[in-house]
Amino acid sequence: MAEISQSVELNYLSAYKQAREILKPFLLNGFNVTWARIMHTHNTELHMFFLSPEDHIQESYGFDSEVVMAYSPYSTLEPRVIQSVEFNMDSFPAKGRVDKLTYFLVSADTSVEEWTKNYRSQNSDSRLIIPICVHDLYINVANPWYIRNILGRYFFGRDLFENTLPLTKDEYFFGRQQICANYYDAIKRSENKGLFGLRKTGKTSLLFKLRRMIELDEWGFAIYIDCKLPQVRNLHWKELLKHICIQIGKEMFFPKSRLSFEKEGDELFYDIFHSADVEESKKHIVLFFDEIEYISYFAKLNKHWETEYIDFWQTLWSIQSETKKFSFVITGVNPNVVEESIVSGVQNPLFGIVGFEYLKGFDFDECKLMISKLGKRMGLDFEYEGIKYIYDRYGGHPLLTRMACSLANKKVQFLKISRPYNIASKFLNDDQSERESELTYYCGHVVSELREFYIDEYEMLELLATGMVADFNELSESTAFIKHLSAYGLVTKDANGLPVIAIPVLGTYIAKEIARKKKSKTLLRLVPESDRALWLERRKDLILQDMKVWERLIDVEGKPCLYGCNSFGEADQFARIRLCSNPMGYQNFINTMFKCFYESIENYGKSIGKKKYIREEIKDNYPAFYSLLDRINAYRNEQDHLLLLNIVTVKVKDYLDEDLLGQAISSIPDPYFALQQRILDYMIASIQIEISALS
Repeated sequence: MAEISQSVELNYLSAYKQAREILKPFLLNGFNVTWARIMHTHNTELHMFFLSPEDHIQESYGFDSEVVMAYSPYSTLEPRVIQSVEFNMDSFPAKGRVDKLTYFLVSADTSVEEWTKNYRSQNSDSRLIIPICVHDLYINVANPWYIRNILGRYFFGRDLFENTLPLTKDEYFFGRQQICANYYDAIKRSENKGLFGLRKTGKTSLLFKLRRMIELDEWGFAIYIDCKLPQVRNLHWKELLKHICIQIGKEMFFPKSRLSFEKEGDELFYDIFHSADVEESKKHIVLFFDEIEYISYFAKLNKHWETEYIDFWQTLWSIQSETKKFSFVITGVNPNVVEESIVSGVQNPLFGIVGFEYLKGFDFDECKLMISKLGKRMGLDFEYEGIKYIYDRYGGHPLLTRMACSLANKKVQFLKISRPYNIASKFLNDDQSERESELTYYCGHVVSELREFYIDEYEMLELLATGMVADFNELSESTAFIKHLSAYGLVTKDANGLPVIAIPVLGTYIAKEIARKKKSKTLLRLVPESDRALWLERRKDLILQDMKVWERLIDVEGKPCLYGCNSFGEADQFARIRLCSNPMGYQNFINTMFKCFYESIENYGKSIGKKKYIREEIKDNYPAFYSLLDRINAYRNEQDHLLLLNIVTVKVKDYLDEDLLGQAISSIPDPYFALQQRILDYMIASIQIEISALS
């Protein structure tokens, strides 16, 4: 049985002996009582306790700090009781000491459970409240499972992952500590900041976190402007300035006699920042402009911002140059709004005055912390490999990660599995197809603004999602789009240096959307049949040209040769390959590719006494090209199985999954050409990667 600390005995129970009966069930269920006080705030009296869980309670329910138990002795509950609990949990000595997600609420109100349920339905982002009627505690004073059964019912009943809205409280805010600190310091110095990234990466939640930090330190206040709201984006520039001025006036309680709110917005904005109220105030004003695209010079819905953008931001810029009383933070998908130096022939007011960063998904440790902490509250113990699977599949994207975990929780509920339950990678992998069909809406939400505002970048992503690796590489050399896609955390390079979509579920979604629009049976973007002959000739010419360039660079850099002094001796044979349209054509193609590239390099290695030349010299020095050679070798060795659609080796299956985007070969129209297209595209991409590495 747990214990009551000596200080609680002396400072609290000596005066309130009757409270011992309330504490007994908690002691019997593994909670030590370490602190107790009577708190008077929000016009109510609250008996507040800190409970320290013993090891078995920590292990079962994921507690890693003390838990608050608040007792309200009144027979009727009112919202001020919750307000008092919340206030005290955010104050000394609770803040930083007690669990910030959960607390027990013990009440003399017999309808405490129903009351709490109704309260939570109207305040969905509040802490997890575990309601207990004090009379039930008296009845169960000797029951060693009473509190644990209640914990199981509430922890395992509420889906803590299912939160799709921006976070307005700290309880469920994970990670981002460094960027919060950096931005907070910057705006205190009156610097402007920008934050860019995909939708639902937590940009708005981070703004709300900064606002809470500002309010807590009481050195200023933040005005939040959601630019996508019709009542904001529909405004003209002077009207929006006036709207901001009214918000500032409400925050600073301007006397109406000092300022005329009848003036135009630009005049009023000037007056406010030259008024005695602002001059005398020590408060700093921070303006948060969320989803800036909607009031930018490339706004899609409200065309007046194409011309009024300059006037609006020039006004803010000019006033800011005269005062250090305000700064602003803007968020959006793409930093074009601060990167472009000239807009409509005029200097962009935001160019050079906004430092910005990209907000990517969580890193692995942040992802692990969130999944583990929330999972344990729900009776789900995600194993390390399970968390790694989620991180690899969803790229640490906060919304996709949360919703994937939420769907795993629903699967456990559907199967009626008792908890606590270990979530392994196999459980997640087996349910991948069903889970990700449910995630389709959220995937569309994540890339919606990229697709709407930044069409060229989205089309680059479509190329990669549909297997057009060579085309993606070719375009990425002549555009800056790849820089943004990489900065979003959307595009990365695999172990061999080939570009891949870093969040696989998004790649699958994009490919399926294209297939749906084109009414195609395959996710691959195949060259139209009428264009294939010309396509093949161009591919062969490009490969032969790039091979010559690469060999010259190899010679200059003194790197291991591919073919020795004979150079590419099988060039004529490669130039004669034909389009694959049937099994025999594919067999001839893969045999020719093997002979021209794999076998000829292997023979050169043998001629210089290195029997493992490809697996050692080529693999170590040219990893991207080695991956292509290994693919050709695997396909050639298994060609009969491949064509008969029989079981193939694990290596070939992995290559087929990659080349056919996870689809069965039997479901692909023109499967022989599809494989030919993928192999030749990979060849171009791998050679260009190796050329780039030596250039």
